[in-house]
Amino acid sequence: MTRRLRLALAAILAVAAFGAVVPAANAYVYWVGVSEVGIDGGGAIGRANNDGSNPQTNFISGISSSVLPRAPGLAVDDNYIYWTDLDGGTIGTIGRATLDGLNPNQSFIQASAAKSPAINGSYIYWANSGNRPAFNTIGRASLNGTGANPSFIAGAPDPDGGQNVQGVAVDDTYIYWNNVYTNTIGRASLNGSNVNQSFITGADGPTSVAVEGDYIYWTNVMTNTIGRASLNGSNVNQSFITGARAPFGVAVEGNHVYWVNTGLNTIGRATLDDSGQLIGVDQSFISGGSGFNPIAVAADSLSPSGSLGPGRSNFGDQLVGGTTAVSTFTLTSSGNSDLVLKANGIKLTGEDADQFQITGSGTCQVGTTSLPEGDSCTVQATFAPTSVGDKQATLSVATNAGVKTAGLEGVGASGDFSISPFGWNFGNRQLFAGASRSASFTLFSTGSNPLLIQPGGVTLAGANPGQFRITASDCPTGSLLEPGETCSVDVAFNPSRAGDASAALEFETSSGLAEADLNGTGTVDPVLRTLGRPGRRALNVRVGCGNPAPCTLALTLNRVRGGAPLLYRTVTVGAGRNPGVTLRYTPLLRRVVRRDRRVRVIATNMAAGTRAVIVVNVRRGAR
Repeated sequence: MTRRLRLALAAILAVAAFGAVVPAANAYVYWVGVSEVGIDGGGAIGRANNDGSNPQTNFISGISSSVLPRAPGLAVDDNYIYWTDLDGGTIGTIGRATLDGLNPNQSFIQASAAKSPAINGSYIYWANSGNRPAFNTIGRASLNGTGANPSFIAGAPDPDGGQNVQGVAVDDTYIYWNNVYTNTIGRASLNGSNVNQSFITGADGPTSVAVEGDYIYWTNVMTNTIGRASLNGSNVNQSFITGARAPFGVAVEGNHVYWVNTGLNTIGRATLDDSGQLIGVDQSFISGGSGFNPIAVAADSLSPSGSLGPGRSNFGDQLVGGTTAVSTFTLTSSGNSDLVLKANGIKLTGEDADQFQITGSGTCQVGTTSLPEGDSCTVQATFAPTSVGDKQATLSVATNAGVKTAGLEGVGASGDFSISPFGWNFGNRQLFAGASRSASFTLFSTGSNPLLIQPGGVTLAGANPGQFRITASDCPTGSLLEPGETCSVDVAFNPSRAGDASAALEFETSSGLAEADLNGTGTVDPVLRTLGRPGRRALNVRVGCGNPAPCTLALTLNRVRGGAPLLYRTVTVGAGRNPGVTLRYTPLLRRVVRRDRRVRVIATNMAAGTRAVIVVNVRRGAR
């Protein structure tokens, strides 16, 4: 940036620098307006409905108690409106008021060069912009105003003493700011690390930055445009919105981008489609006439939100051809915008969708139901199996806040048979330890006619049938069970690999398929070995889970001949890792080592119940 251009920009920025936008509980657009430049107390915060109607130019008046606020900025959260005042009654403050405009506190936070507040989680951030090297930083404080740190992130100072950092924005992962001197957008992690002063380059007089959804936006005052890029810094478009006039402030909510046209005394708005494409621009969305003078903007985030509960319903066993009682699911609106059901928005999906039914007796009506915050409606469903076996489906309710889902499950039962138990979890079983104790499954003939076990009718199926074994059976192929008779099959778990395994024991009968679920987990001993020569004061070992998943290991050291542990420690180990661990001797353990010169080390996988044991000869003279 040339010195002439920078000086011209600095003259304008002496009255404006603007901030990011965060969600709030009401649907409004806010701005800082200046009624008469140079008049004490001339700053005011205006507000209008989110559709641009009912503008109030003095929603909060007198936000500067002595002279015109030279560096106003705005932010809104669920409870408060925040603004900055560089030259207020107390030099440099961040003010705050409740969302109804009441209880203003002009000196909520003392910040000597504050501009452009931004809110995230438990913190408020701001730019410290001034003509001294100590400025041009990002400050941070807790939302209650305590713990102010004006130099939370060091900025990019202007070597000529200009006001470089003007705007700040924040999302769930990063803090963003503009560097006027270098025409860049900077970025850092929320904890202040990973600072990148040139995250986005090529701007032209960036005075404000905002972020929401998949994009970051900034103002280019020298080209009268709004720039945009993806959150990873790609797809940079310096002229995403054109035709503005001195657009010092930018804000975003939902599918709308707002900016101030200081040169037109208006607030502009652009509308985006669901894919982020620009579909409309209105440079005079809000207009207040010659006394309007907007120089900063913020907007509530219109965010419809909702939930469907319960998340899962088990209808249990139901005879084929019958219908269960109704299960009721409640859709509740929890956002600051109406939750709207889309046309054809209530559906059943999944492999067994035809085994369930939506009754139509719920109060949710597709295409017409619109739920304000806190309101709810219901969807009702039943289970009506046409065949035996496990059935699963998903209830989907499409809304303007996305698709809300609930799981449905049930078992189609035959009146001619039943099986007990319906499933068995064998738990953990160590590899190469042989088959587990068997579980017995009984098939009952409950109908009025004999039940035929079809040829090849007793099998293991499902995802991992090879990890289980039929150990006994008195259900021979082709046999008939008279009404009231039973037969049984015994199954054991015999894993050949580590990890979870599942299968199904199936009985193919003349009246359909009866099945029971089988589950188990194969385990192996943990990894345990010494690293290097045992020391006099500590023992280094390498440990691992013995499973292809993270685990917690209990490490104990005790006498070789047994007894209570002399040292106990737990270690959390990641998947596939075998880290080294240092076990420092306790005073009692050192005495044992000096006398016995041997110690037993045990590593126990606390989830799998498996363990590894080694005996270590310790160096003489341990102390």
